[in-house]
Amino acid sequence: MRKLLNNILFYINFVAGICLLLSYLSTHVSPAKIWIFAFFGLAYPYILLINLFFVVFYMYRRRKKFLFSLIIILLGINHLNAFFPVRINRIFNRNKITQGVNEIKILSFNVRAFNIYEWYSNPSTSKAIVNLIRSENPDVICLQEFLTSPRANYKPENVLSLFSNLPYHFIHYTFSTYFNLM
Repeated sequence: MRKLLNNILFYINFVAGICLLLSYLSTHVSPAKIWIFAFFGLAYPYILLINLFFVVFYMYRRRKKFLFSLIIILLGINHLNAFFPVRINRIFNRNKITQGVNEIKILSFNVRAFNIYEWYSNPSTSKAIVNLIRSENPDVICLQEFLTSPRANYKPENVLSLFSNLPYHFIHYTFSTYFNLM
């Protein structure tokens, strides 16, 4: 009975090892060609934990079977580094990580036309949106439903002046947006 249990555990270990190898391949195979690899890629952290369990389990039992999972984990050390880059780099002290260097802060926000149609009962909603964007101080701002209008303070130059700290801007209008402004 004990031998049967040991064989079943090693079979599970073998399947987990193969699954881990397939998860390594998930970054090289397009899901459009073979879709199943994408699922192995998504399950990578769990499959890795299962293999780590078997390494510890067999090491505790002083069996050389731990080498099977350990070798498979070591084969994918670059995959592990890509999945958990900061933690692995700190462990191995590679590429000293310095914060604040070469960082870009990007903000994407649906401003709902700065409440131009007064969807919200609070008239200061547009000011709150602008204050939030200014307080975040992003390097790049991507605004959805950014609408300017000749009405009130929603002229293009007025709205763009709210973000005068950003030297460059690009506004993409579709025909329907342009048509609604006329």
